[in-house]
Amino acid sequence: MTNFLRIALAVLLLVVGLGAVPAGLAMILAPDGSKVGMTPDLLGDSLFGSFLIPGIVLFAVNGLANLGAATLLFRKHPKAWLAGLGLGLFLCGWIFVQAGVIGWVFILQPLFLGVGILEVILSVWLFRRNAYLEGNQTHPEP
Repeated sequence: MTNFLRIALAVLLLVVGLGAVPAGLAMILAPDGSKVGMTPDLLGDSLFGSFLIPGIVLFAVNGLANLGAATLLFRKHPKAWLAGLGLGLFLCGWIFVQAGVIGWVFILQPLFLGVGILEVILSVWLFRRNAYLEGNQTHPEP
């Protein structure tokens, strides 16, 4: 069960990371949004006049950090669940902020909100499963 949780979480993080790296890079290279089919008008009255800062965050956190966390999970790092939890919460926050700024305009928004929630759930299950197993190893039953 632990292997399934770990691999499922790693695959979700890998999918998010592989999608976010090119999208974030496109926003960095073309802050006007032209490479991702958007215009700065979409940002409305937000703090951003271009997609540069959102692109950097998308590339670094939703992209590279997710790929790094997936690598930790594939390597069976004992605290990798914590990276999954943090990145799942970040993804949910990212989507809520995005929806607050531009509205619910893309089908990927609710999809990735669901992915973020699933990452959180899998991370908590993985933590609980690991804690249970560690508890049984240090306190054997009589």
